[in-house]
Amino acid sequence: MTISVPTKVLEDAERLLARGGEGRSTTISRVIQEAVRAAREAEIDALYDRALAAHPVTEEEQQQLTARSIAAYRSVHGPGR
Repeated sequence: MTISVPTKVLEDAERLLARGGEGRSTTISRVIQEAVRAAREAEIDALYDRALAAHPVTEEEQQQLTARSIAAYRSVHGPGR
């Protein structure tokens, strides 16, 4: 695949984003992979937010979750913490 990228953008990417000993292709590939991962995570977060808005946690559910979290923590760390 061939793409055109302005020289200034490539220079800035190499200067700002490259890790020690990393070539241009490796840098661009890594940055694109990181951007795709971040976009997927943002998409998942948005889906979660929409689902939570459609089905909010009730006060009773929140209290149960808090109690279970405390019990789980104490089962690992002991009651004194």
